Amino acid sequence: MEQKSIHPDLYGQALYDFITDNDPQDIVVHSDVTETEIYPVEVFFRNYAAFPYLEQQAMKLCKGKILDVGAGAGIHARHLQELGFDVYPIDSSPKAVDVMKKLNVEKARKLDFFAMGREKYDTILMMMNGFGIMGEVNRLDEFFIQAKKLLYPGGQILCDSSDLMHLYADEDGTININLADNYYGQVTYQMEYKNQFGEPFKWLFLDQGILSDYAQKHGFKVHIVFENEVFHYLAQLILEE
Repeated sequence: MEQKSIHPDLYGQALYDFITDNDPQDIVVHSDVTETEIYPVEVFFRNYAAFPYLEQQAMKLCKGKILDVGAGAGIHARHLQELGFDVYPIDSSPKAVDVMKKLNVEKARKLDFFAMGREKYDTILMMMNGFGIMGEVNRLDEFFIQAKKLLYPGGQILCDSSDLMHLYADEDGTININLADNYYGQVTYQMEYKNQFGEPFKWLFLDQGILSDYAQKHGFKVHIVFENEVFHYLAQLILEE
């Protein structure tokens, strides 16, 4: 795969091209685990009616002051804002934050979740496999320590993730995973858009067992709200008071 150039904010640029009608094209996502995937950029601007069932359920569970982590184009923040919630969307992409502001998503900020201060929230919302921001399973303790700092007692994390074990199953159902390797839910991605490439980045998918172990260790009650046939699930993690 010949790389013509590296773009520092490829995802954000694709979003920005869409709202400015600057010849938006599909986003191509390369992976070291799965086949190459193609995402029409308009999917990142879907409205509530087009949200998957899992996302609609997450919207219904939101409460109080909400931190939307990895907000992207702000589709979830915008919906919640229209319902009257106090929503604070953050993203690491400068262009994505610009897009949110152009779409009147209030309080959008370019921030790293792990670098945030001690402001408090009732809900931390992390949609579209939001645990991925950790990159590696060895950051789970760091994540939950930070989440506890940002949540009021009784606050919650709403996040979806996927168990990737099925990708390693033979036709007879035998699972072939080398336990000496890194955790099987750690994936390296690279985006391609308009013949440019972004920096490769690590993304984390969690099975329910390891999620529950770490969440309970840090004082969270775990409730799996929904799971589909390909092991994509919505988790509600409630900080015990």
